[in-house]
Amino acid sequence: MKKMIKIAIAGLGTVGSSVINYLEKNNNYLSKNINNQIKIVGICASNIKKSRSFDINKYVWFDDPVDMIKKTSPNIFIELIGTEKGISYDSIKYAIEHNVHVISANKALIANYGNELFPLAEKNNINFLFEASVAGGIPVIKIIKESLLGNNITKISGILNGSTNYILSNMTNNELEYKVAFDNAQNEGYLEANPDFDINGIDSAHKLSILSSLCFKNKLTKFDSIYCEGISKINKIDIKYAKQLNFVIKLLSVAEIIENKLIQYVKPIMIDKNLQLAKVDGVLNGIEITSNELGKIFFQGNGAGGPATASSVISDIVQISKNNIQPSLGMSFDNLKKSDNLSIVDPLKHYNSYYIRLNVKDQKGVLADITSHLKNHNISIETLIQNPKDEEFQDDFIPLVFITHKTYFYNIKNSINKIISLENINNEPVVIQIDKV
Repeated sequence: MKKMIKIAIAGLGTVGSSVINYLEKNNNYLSKNINNQIKIVGICASNIKKSRSFDINKYVWFDDPVDMIKKTSPNIFIELIGTEKGISYDSIKYAIEHNVHVISANKALIANYGNELFPLAEKNNINFLFEASVAGGIPVIKIIKESLLGNNITKISGILNGSTNYILSNMTNNELEYKVAFDNAQNEGYLEANPDFDINGIDSAHKLSILSSLCFKNKLTKFDSIYCEGISKINKIDIKYAKQLNFVIKLLSVAEIIENKLIQYVKPIMIDKNLQLAKVDGVLNGIEITSNELGKIFFQGNGAGGPATASSVISDIVQISKNNIQPSLGMSFDNLKKSDNLSIVDPLKHYNSYYIRLNVKDQKGVLADITSHLKNHNISIETLIQNPKDEEFQDDFIPLVFITHKTYFYNIKNSINKIISLENINNEPVVIQIDKV
């Protein structure tokens, strides 16, 4: 006899609505494949009057998710509200404490409170799954937790935010200024009402925190240990120089183990145009995982949007239907390395090559002053690009670009602090890490 799986859903935005649409369309097919019946016993959102893509009158409506859990006694609570704490946290914790399985797409909550909620789920012998929190329709969490569990992963690098990738791709492919590409993304609905989390790299950093923990078998690290830099300083001319140097600029999220130390950062990086990550365009996500056993493996797919993210939610429902209790991070929480004991590399000690662009007054002595500051901070120059006056620049200022040999980031920061005090510089220098093959 088929078992009835009762589901309660909180949050009926794009993803929540897509989950319900999927279940309405494919419930018979899904039930047949998992040998269980699925029933939505309650739905919840902040505004009952909002127009939605399904008929809410088919379901029992609740204004409060905790009240919904109390009154419907679901087997699975799906949290798609998305607040970092507040009602999202309260409802998830209540569900766990009352032995209800949890599925969430809430990367900010997981990154900040997973270390509290995951062991609670283990204690109560229930699943807390979150495939939909990272990379939309790419099943990367399940792959890391299951398929790659026996591999010694040394690095994960990815494009984890489709909105910023759309902006940078638009700038690259259509030679657009940042503001124009930003407006295009907003008009296409690829940006949130408040886009700061996307543009400043915070959304990507939340996702990286989760992936890093899964890959390296450690408890979630403190969010402020991830160096985070956004894309708003990238200019059309930086895209132009990247092309000239056979690079592409992407907002990359990277976590890597080097000499038993963990390096984590989110920032724009110039990468070789022939790499697979360089070819991930538009709103797609791409993830590259490196392990000692398999070398590099690569995944690409839709990283956001209703259908893609709903697919990940459905996969978690299927997982729970198997009655297989699985630790949230792939292994017992107590056996994970403590984040406080991890040796996390200070971002200032990252060792890379860098692209530096300055807008300088076109007069004698300026170049000598700049190179003097670079030399004094142990920065050697690999390439210097000094073009005639560009139409992008006004008055007597021209772009001056340096490609450095590998150096520590603190050398770059200290030299920039000196350079910006020069009277012949009219902008905050643009600094972009370069990753060479």
